[in-house]
Amino acid sequence: MRLFKIFARRPSIDHPVLGRLELRRGKRGPYWMHDTYNEDEVALSLQTTGERPPTVAQVAFYERIVGDQDSIFSKVADHLVPKYEAYLRRHQFPANWSEALALVGVGIPLDGTEANPWDVTFRLKTENLGYLFTCYFERGFVVGVSVDT
Repeated sequence: MRLFKIFARRPSIDHPVLGRLELRRGKRGPYWMHDTYNEDEVALSLQTTGERPPTVAQVAFYERIVGDQDSIFSKVADHLVPKYEAYLRRHQFPANWSEALALVGVGIPLDGTEANPWDVTFRLKTENLGYLFTCYFERGFVVGVSVDT
């Protein structure tokens, strides 16, 4: 019986702004996921309740983050730049952040409310190391940065 659950189709929707979303289950509950394999797109995860589709507030949150990437970077810079410089010892962070990093992921909070947990992920562009810098927010403030490959 478990074998059939593995191959069961997950609920999905085609959202006019966010694209194809698939419902998944995680440790914080259900969430919609937009996977991307294109460097021009941003991967998304949107916290939800039940199978509720993304809210207007969540779409607005997405548009605000993606539409003003300089603003989101300024919120994380004090936490991200030291990690960047620690991992790339021979490199000082450039004056223009987008020369070194690209926004590649946004974890959109439940109801699009910044007070709820959310995150943004940046990919290192300047080296072929595959570093991903994920910045975690709680109550609207950065609470940590992880580095993955």
